Amino acid sequence: MATDEQLHLNRSRAESFGAVAAEYDEHRPTYPDALIRQVLDAPTTGRQPAEVLDVGAGSGIAARQLRDGGAKVLAVEPDSDMASVAAASDLSVEVANFEEWDPTGRHFDLVTFAQSFHWVDPETAARKAWDVLRPGGALALYWNRFTELDPPRDRVTEVDERHLAAVPSARPSEHREGSVDGLLQGIGFTVESRTFPEERRMTSDAWLDLIFTYSRYLVLDETTRAEVRAELAALVGPDGVRIENDALLVLARKPA
Repeated sequence: MATDEQLHLNRSRAESFGAVAAEYDEHRPTYPDALIRQVLDAPTTGRQPAEVLDVGAGSGIAARQLRDGGAKVLAVEPDSDMASVAAASDLSVEVANFEEWDPTGRHFDLVTFAQSFHWVDPETAARKAWDVLRPGGALALYWNRFTELDPPRDRVTEVDERHLAAVPSARPSEHREGSVDGLLQGIGFTVESRTFPEERRMTSDAWLDLIFTYSRYLVLDETTRAEVRAELAALVGPDGVRIENDALLVLARKPA
């Protein structure tokens, strides 16, 4: 069974998103504006616009935010269906697993992983990010981290536990914060972390559409997936869901 530290080895979950690429792009949320601003302000390379490598870019949600903030963005995404959605929004995309991706001598001011660092081998990816960063560049790892407040998370977890017992790491810790900090510092980065809390209210349908782009549900068979969705819909009812997002940014700077 894959643990939090080895989630990238669970290829059925890692490779589940392409089948719902359009839905993923429609329903996954953007990242807090203040988080994106801090990411874009992190490099001290002096280049304008900043050149950004967005790794595991998915359908391009974060890449578009970075581009709209003034950066020049190259996206790397292993799934061709997800990459096609990203490219349709005029992003430059290369289809590859980051661990095998060839930078062909290119270097960047920023390397970013938005909701994707838990899908790569952490040591290989962190060292490769160091290699492609210019002096004074920065590596940014960030996640939206949603917790249901109403209905409370534990009620949702009860449903998950009944139906997702066979899914490894059904709710991964994702950021593996302590071990990631040590890894990055050992390579030579200076590391800081910050959270960006916010609350959101979603309709029942919007919340269900969102969570059913999560890999823990995508790997279920269609019958089980429908059963889980119906049970969660009954739990939420007509009033929708109140959610806390404790978005996390791990910012690692390479010395100038």
